[in-house]
Amino acid sequence: MSKLSFPLSANLKSIGNLPDKCKSLYYLGNHYRGELSIISEKASFSLAILSMYKQISTFILVAIAPLSALAISTPSIAQTQTINCSKATATTEVKFCSQQSYQAADKKLNQVYQQITSTLSSEPKQLLITGQQSWIKFRDNNCNFEVYNSRGTTGYEIFRNGCLERLTKQRTKDLRDYLHSK
Repeated sequence: MSKLSFPLSANLKSIGNLPDKCKSLYYLGNHYRGELSIISEKASFSLAILSMYKQISTFILVAIAPLSALAISTPSIAQTQTINCSKATATTEVKFCSQQSYQAADKKLNQVYQQITSTLSSEPKQLLITGQQSWIKFRDNNCNFEVYNSRGTTGYEIFRNGCLERLTKQRTKDLRDYLHSK
């Protein structure tokens, strides 16, 4: 237990910059002219609780911030039901449709990839896994390069999704060709 005592002859000007809790302790200490160990412990505990609340609230804000960005940039379920991608004209609609199209292509690629890996023995399977990981890095970097000059424009994500979809469809075709050649 920490003990806190205040000198009786302390100059009042010297406590001017202290937080109010400390000033209160000073005045209380001078009033009782004794050690304030219990009050000091409670004040330290209160400061620890406040610090913990600050850390928790910071964590919550950091955790929620990305979710709020998703809520702003992605249409809600109600909006997705009304978007006809064959007639999309607004940037948000075209962006949404490009995301959907790329995700569908990626889902097909994953299905074909799973079909192949389930038929392979250990060594060829590991080679495919390593090759696929390298291909994903290539695809992402290649598309970043292709759309580099459109960064900051409203079409950037649309162009990038188009590139990702095109390369993903090509990779799916290559893997299907391998699957059918066996």
